[in-house]
Amino acid sequence: MKRASVSVKVALGVTLGMALFWSGAGAMAADRVHVGMPVEPPNLVHLTVWLAEDLGYYKEEGLEVTWVPFDSATTMNHAVAAGEIDLGTHGVAGGIQAIATGVPMVIVADPGITTEFFFWVVRESRLKEPRDLKGAKIGATRFGSDTHLYSLAVVRALGLEKDVRFLAMGGVPAQIAGLRAGAVDVITLSFFSVASLKVKGEVRALLKVDDFLVKGLGSQIIYAHPDFLKRKPEVVRKVVRGFLQGGNFIMKNPEWAVERMKKELRQSEEAARAIHSMLRYDTDGKIDVSKIENVINFFTEYGILTKEKAPRVEKTYARGFAD
Repeated sequence: MKRASVSVKVALGVTLGMALFWSGAGAMAADRVHVGMPVEPPNLVHLTVWLAEDLGYYKEEGLEVTWVPFDSATTMNHAVAAGEIDLGTHGVAGGIQAIATGVPMVIVADPGITTEFFFWVVRESRLKEPRDLKGAKIGATRFGSDTHLYSLAVVRALGLEKDVRFLAMGGVPAQIAGLRAGAVDVITLSFFSVASLKVKGEVRALLKVDDFLVKGLGSQIIYAHPDFLKRKPEVVRKVVRGFLQGGNFIMKNPEWAVERMKKELRQSEEAARAIHSMLRYDTDGKIDVSKIENVINFFTEYGILTKEKAPRVEKTYARGFAD
C-alpha cells in the first residue's frame, strides 16, 4: 500500500474498515485504487490502514491502494471532481449536496455506520443547555461540510438559526485549538475526535446532534466515481466487501483495536475503550433509499437546495455492489 504525499494532486484517504481485505485469490496484476476519506490522522479511521499493512489484505486481493488524508469533505469533493479519487466515504448529507452541485459521485453502499456527533464545549463554558446557544459562535469544518449541515439542522430545530454565527475552522486539530482559544464557543465533532479530551474532562457535550436530525442526515455512505464504476465494477465490489468485513473485524477484535489506538493515536486505555464501545457497523451494506429521500427533503425544506437543483433520488445511487 502506498501513501501519497500531500500536494496539489490532493489527498487520497482510506475508510474505516475499507482496509480490511480479505481472503481469496490474488489478481495477476494489482488494481490501483485511490480511496478518499475526509479526515486527517491521527484518527480512528486509520486503524484499518494499519491492519491492512499488518495482515497484507491489499496484496492478497490484488489491490494497490494509494491514500493520503483530506482535511475536509469539501477538499475531497474537489479531488473527486478532478478525477483523482476512485472510491471513498462521505456523510450522506455532504454527498447529496456534492452530487447536486455536479460532483461525479454515486452511492454504492450504506455500511450503517453509527458515528455520534455532539456539540462540544470547554468544561467551564457558560453554555449549560441547548437554549444557551443564543449568541454563540459555532465552529465547523467547512461551510457545506457535514458538520456544518448537522449544526445548521440543530440550530434550526431550536429556532436559533438567526442567533448564532458559524465559522469554518478546518480539520479536527484546528477546531479543537479554536475551542480552547475561545475563538468559538462550540465545535461539532464526533465522540471519536475528542475522546481523549472528554476522558480528561477538558470538554463536555452540550447536546447530541442525532437528537435533532432527520433519519439519514448523519449517516455515512461509500461512493464511487461513475467512470471508475463503469470500468471496474468488480474492484468496487471488493472495496465495499472489504469495508464491511473490516468493520466486522474491528468490532470483534477490541483488544487489537484498543492497542493500536494507544500506540498510533496516543489514546489512553480509557479513551480507546470508550471509543471502541461506541463503534457500530451494519455488515449488510445495502442502500437504504429512505435515508437519501429524507436528506433531499430536508435540503429542499430548509432552502439549502431548490427543488430544481435537488438530485433525483434514483440518480444518486447504484445497487448491486454490497451483495
